[in-house]
Amino acid sequence: AESQQGRVTTSTTAKPW
Repeated sequence: AESQQGRVTTSTTAKPW
């Protein structure tokens, strides 16, 4: 669980960014 706010990674969020 990294910072999913400025990282273009495959996170568990419903946002392409």
